[in-house]
Amino acid sequence: MISTTYQHRDMSLSDLPVEIVYRILDHLNTDSILISVRRVCKKLYSITDTYNRYELDLSSIPQAAIKLIASNIRSENVIRLVLSGKSFEGSIFGLFSPLFDIHDFYQLRSLDLNSITCFDLDYVLKAFTSCPLSSLSIDVHYRGSWDDTIKVLVESSIVQNKLRKLILKNVDDLMKQISWPNNCNLTYLSLGKCTYSVYQIILGNLRYLKTLVIRNCIIRDHNQTIPTSYSQLISLTISYCDLSMSDLEFLLAQTPSLTYLKLCCRQRLFDSAFNGFSWEQFIKINISSLAKFEFFFSYAFENNSTMFNIDYLVDSFRTSFWLNEKRWFIICDYFIQRKAINLYTTPMCISRSEDLSKSLSKSSATLVTIRWTVSPIDVSCLPILIWTDGMFGINETEMLTKIELPSIRIDDNEAKYFGDAMKTNKKIAQVVLRDNKIGVVGSKNLAAGLRYNTTLRTLSLVENEIGDEGAQYTADLLQNSTVL
Repeated sequence: MISTTYQHRDMSLSDLPVEIVYRILDHLNTDSILISVRRVCKKLYSITDTYNRYELDLSSIPQAAIKLIASNIRSENVIRLVLSGKSFEGSIFGLFSPLFDIHDFYQLRSLDLNSITCFDLDYVLKAFTSCPLSSLSIDVHYRGSWDDTIKVLVESSIVQNKLRKLILKNVDDLMKQISWPNNCNLTYLSLGKCTYSVYQIILGNLRYLKTLVIRNCIIRDHNQTIPTSYSQLISLTISYCDLSMSDLEFLLAQTPSLTYLKLCCRQRLFDSAFNGFSWEQFIKINISSLAKFEFFFSYAFENNSTMFNIDYLVDSFRTSFWLNEKRWFIICDYFIQRKAINLYTTPMCISRSEDLSKSLSKSSATLVTIRWTVSPIDVSCLPILIWTDGMFGINETEMLTKIELPSIRIDDNEAKYFGDAMKTNKKIAQVVLRDNKIGVVGSKNLAAGLRYNTTLRTLSLVENEIGDEGAQYTADLLQNSTVL
């Protein structure tokens, strides 16, 4: 019998093929590679020296560390460079130029310029003219009287570098003035404020544009305008707007080839933007190729306005089109204290850092929130009671066991939603709804929901409008409850 003995040895990073190590380095930031990985052993030192996919982000690195990195990296191995005026004392020109030879960045594909002055923008773009840039991001910190210079710099960069991706921030006033060249190869464009006339100019001139990102969309200037079809665009993101559903339909009907759409809106009107049936019909007729739809709609009801039927709203997104064909699932949050509603696709497509999120969420707020979650799993789609800051959920361990909502004009519809949400709640022991607008119907629906609750010990409905009939519903609840 021949026996074979295999000697097992733990592999280290340096034992891997170089290309695999390169793939690992792709997921590390530059300072980690140069300051940590590079010093492990001679082989890794050699690999990091020949690695040619560095993305050098100097925007968040201390000035002293920038000097250390400059002495350990070969400029020809950098494919992306991020510079920020906030990282340099004085001008970028004053520190960057002595540390790096710009002519050696001949592999540079992407350049990001954040919070940059016009003087530095002029210097940097002219210095990197010979680089084969395909992506450029510009965030101008202060323009002053440099508008014409910025316009010329942007236009020349598009042509000379044959850019395919362009991101512009804080240059909104210049968008109407920019002359888009006929030989423009842009496929991706991101900009700040955009009016309809600018929208037309961009899509009318950029025939290869596939992706358009607008941070603030304003199209009130489309009156008497004949819509045009721009079939080249397949991806549209609007990060903030207050457009009505009719405005959105007017805008989107002009881009019939969309496969991706993201809309984040703080609505001025509670219209059919909150209606799944309306969106279903519009998508089928106008943008039938749409494969992914992400949205976030928010609306605050006026004090004297009538509460909309949220159950109907939620049901409009429970059709076969939403649940089975497209598999786009939504969440609806109603904030009782604010009288406001958020309707959005899951997962939520807006982050804490975005302007719309900051305007809606308050870190100090603890808002009683009724949440409906639409999914193919939950057939009943009963709402639940949670606590949020106006956008995001608060840790469950911080949830209260007592809810006090006095004098905030809770009506019959809200009483029903609250009762439905209390059916499955396992934490709340005391509810105070004093001095509201709950009537007979609200008292009946509230009692129907609370009948299934097993933790509530105290309920206060004084100074409402329930009358004798409503009081009877409450009395029946007390009589049949084992905990109240």
